Amino acid sequence: KRPEDAFLGNDTLKELISYRNENYNSIEIHISDFGWDTVNTESSSFVAPSDDYTSEEIQAMYILRSFLILQGMDVDKASYDMINDTTENGHGIIAADGTKKLSYSLLEYFKTKMNGMYLSEIVSNGENDCYCYKLENDAGKTIYAVWSSSGLKSYTIRNLPENVTLSTYDK
Repeated sequence: KRPEDAFLGNDTLKELISYRNENYNSIEIHISDFGWDTVNTESSSFVAPSDDYTSEEIQAMYILRSFLILQGMDVDKASYDMINDTTENGHGIIAADGTKKLSYSLLEYFKTKMNGMYLSEIVSNGENDCYCYKLENDAGKTIYAVWSSSGLKSYTIRNLPENVTLSTYDK
């Protein structure tokens, strides 16, 4: 499944978060063991808008979108499935031979850029297949994470400081 469907479309998870928020604010919700296998892949169309992506690009997209969505859903902590690949599967972000996969580099870059950032607003949460999350830090820095899972489209997002039209490209 696409991470948008696996998490945003998960009514049980939404009910759990809602119940916790209403009754047990001090309890954290942790999601563990989600991931994307780069060896025994299912249909990549669940994650990527076309079949032109490598399995490592699809894994990187899946992981990053999953972490953003889970943060937007008010999940306190999320952990990825595996660090290292095994001989049986490619869930890891480091290949069995020790080389770092694209997802490792993307997560490292994301971690550096997002250090000290918090989700301040969900500008768009799938309306017309456009996702836009606003992240800020205490120093006033703002980053918008924007994506679409369906490929070639153009979007106008009105809740930004200015109206912005984005074009997403498949690849």
